[in-house]
Amino acid sequence: RRENYEKLLIHFADNGIMYAIQQAGKLKMPMIIWCHGYEILRWNAVHFNYSAQAIAQNKSALEKNDQEKSKLFKQLFQMRNMYFIFVSNWMKERVKRSVGFLPVNYSVIPNFINCDFYQGKPKAAQERMKILSIKSHATKMYANDITAQAILELSKKECFNKLEFDLYGSGLLFKENFGELKRQNFSNVHIHEVFLGPDEMKAAFAEHGILIAPTRRDTQGVTTCEAMSAGLAVISCNTSAIPEYMDEDCASLYEYDNYFQLADEIEYLYYHPDEFLRKSRNAVQRVRNQCGYEETIGRELKLINGEL
Repeated sequence: RRENYEKLLIHFADNGIMYAIQQAGKLKMPMIIWCHGYEILRWNAVHFNYSAQAIAQNKSALEKNDQEKSKLFKQLFQMRNMYFIFVSNWMKERVKRSVGFLPVNYSVIPNFINCDFYQGKPKAAQERMKILSIKSHATKMYANDITAQAILELSKKECFNKLEFDLYGSGLLFKENFGELKRQNFSNVHIHEVFLGPDEMKAAFAEHGILIAPTRRDTQGVTTCEAMSAGLAVISCNTSAIPEYMDEDCASLYEYDNYFQLADEIEYLYYHPDEFLRKSRNAVQRVRNQCGYEETIGRELKLINGEL
């Protein structure tokens, strides 16, 4: 209210934030608003986070909340002083379906991946046998249960004892997701109930060749892209925005919730070291081209400075 700002940068917009801006008399000033999904997408975009009972009991409240979000963004999308940034085309199109139309002003700009930080020496063929997972267990969206089922399926295959797994993460679903793996007590599956910071992630990337990155919905997959920058051959799901950031030239994509295919992809890379090395090399270049500084922060700074 007291300051005369040139522009507001909002990450993210919701009823509370926009109400405060309106009360401060700043609603008509230039704004750049980042849109990542939770603040605008319908509840059923993450339906897997709800049990059938929870949906039955709360559906009307969930739908009412969706209507309130849609009402807000229908107003914001028509305001010419607001510029929206979507992190992926999938996100943009999904938002269009939720609201009914797109904003007057918008761009699709990926999240920045620090390719200078997340880099390492080229991978050697034997590193395909060291497999990494770094995932939150906060919701079912992160699909750690698929990782566990894939490893259990792999344990029936000849190559299993040649492989070594390090699984990092924590959250409410940790015991549910990895309980059976712990009971099996495989000597080559190391389960770490910890959260890794950037330096620890960088070190883990250097020690492994494959990243298992299952998901049920993702607007980009930042950790996955960071691993690609470090030269890991990534295995993820061909859902939501994932195919915008990786394809079969630089990664391996399994079908939704198909842990048999996830296991097959690991087995395939084991028996095809040349394919592992090809995907590893291509992953580094793909992320640098798509999510490096110029294509992300560089574009955002031009927007902020009014150069676009």
